[in-house]
Amino acid sequence: MKSNSLKVLYIDDTPKDIENYGAIWKDLLEESGFKDVEFRSSLEFDLKLVDQQLPHLVIADNVLFLEETNEELDDEGCLLIAQIKKKYEHIVCVLLTEATFSIKTLGQLTPNPDLLIPKPHFRSREYRSDWIGPKIKKLLMRRPIGDVIFEDPELISEYKDLFPAIECILEQCLNDVSSYESGLSAQIKLSRLTGGVSGASVFLMQILGMERFNNVPLVFRLSNSTYIAEEIKNYKRFVSLQVPHDLRVELVGFGSHSESAGAIYAFALADVKNTTTALSLLSSITDNQSSSLESILEKIFARPNLGWYSTDNIGAVNLIDYFSDREEYKPEKDHRRIRGISKNIKKFDMSHHAINGDHISSDRYKLPLPRNIMGKLSGLNIKRTVVHGDLNLNNIIISENDQRLALIDFEYSGIDHVFKDFVSLEVSTLELYKHFNCFDRALDFFRARHSTDNFWEKNDDLIGNIRIVAKSKFSDASESPEISYLLCLAFHLFKVAALNTIDKKYFVTMLASLCAALERLDRTSK
Repeated sequence: MKSNSLKVLYIDDTPKDIENYGAIWKDLLEESGFKDVEFRSSLEFDLKLVDQQLPHLVIADNVLFLEETNEELDDEGCLLIAQIKKKYEHIVCVLLTEATFSIKTLGQLTPNPDLLIPKPHFRSREYRSDWIGPKIKKLLMRRPIGDVIFEDPELISEYKDLFPAIECILEQCLNDVSSYESGLSAQIKLSRLTGGVSGASVFLMQILGMERFNNVPLVFRLSNSTYIAEEIKNYKRFVSLQVPHDLRVELVGFGSHSESAGAIYAFALADVKNTTTALSLLSSITDNQSSSLESILEKIFARPNLGWYSTDNIGAVNLIDYFSDREEYKPEKDHRRIRGISKNIKKFDMSHHAINGDHISSDRYKLPLPRNIMGKLSGLNIKRTVVHGDLNLNNIIISENDQRLALIDFEYSGIDHVFKDFVSLEVSTLELYKHFNCFDRALDFFRARHSTDNFWEKNDDLIGNIRIVAKSKFSDASESPEISYLLCLAFHLFKVAALNTIDKKYFVTMLASLCAALERLDRTSK
């Protein structure tokens, strides 16, 4: 098992200083509680050394002496630290310098060191013990951990290139909740949960080897650093004080490395091994899928202390403006989604279907795309509320034994139109409609389902369960709630059907629902 050592890199151009100050640093870190220290030193001011070790702490002299020219280069340490901090924000960098140091340098070479230590002062034991040791412990952004293991061996090769990033991110995530303990090497065990279609990797995570963490279910989300940063911001603004603690995961910590980032969430469930997503749970049920989904929806939407889904003092939005300005649905993304749907049509041998910039068509229909329809519709002002923003069945985590649940993935949480979560849920349930063995049969089903006559009826099916809740919450959402809902549904289907990660049955079902929605909207616009 890998040791949970604190990794330190000390760079100095003087071998004697490396020996003397290196010994002092080792003693200081041991006195500060870090008994296991992987201490490396180098005479070279080279960023590649940092890339190879990915240390927790870098200590660098500021002056580089070139023996071949008998020349001293000032600010080499500052320059190296600026390079390190730009690339690895999570590495704590200390400038340890003997020479006179100009404050002007700090303004010219940024980012600056986390700590500036004059070598003469560092020789003082009292200065080190009272100031430097405690300061280093506060500055450290990563907590050394032991092994990171994947339960599925196939994940090892899949995440091979990201493995160093995953380790660094996990160390940051756990930094604030676990204290460094010498000789104690935890194992971080990751097993993939059923993934969504947003590009994030979602893992069920266990910390093994630390008794106090036993049976604490954790969810680890790995994604692009921009997405995780947005998720953390939205969690703090719209989740932490607005969603009951037993209906959400608790943010444990987050971290980033280069372009990747991750966050760990915890929630109290009785059985770690039997934790799954709502999609996986419903997929395993042959009977009573509808009643099981109804129970899940009730646990979410019937909570009296849930701070979401109130339209008070938020106002309305025009859907034409919404689908023109919202980043998720901006017009410039249409061409990419048309290409994605076209590729899926070809991949799944559906040659009698076609899509271009204006229409989607077959021998049974020729329908304008969502953006080409919406300008012809009226009464499209719709109320807004605070929503999850991506409430699909993969973002509902459930304990199979006692059916407790928690919501995850708050990247899109915030103020949005009132049907956003219901449309997202409806599209995700289409993955459970496995009984359609051909497009025509699916199209006939959705033509009936999207008709005005029974649009809000329960009909004892998955879609009905979702829409009946939507109607009960927002019966006055807009002047034409059915049309507003269908337009929102059409845009969401247009987005998800373009993904290259979906299977044929899911694509066929989505395409049929999309075409039925467009057909209904097209008739309304004439």
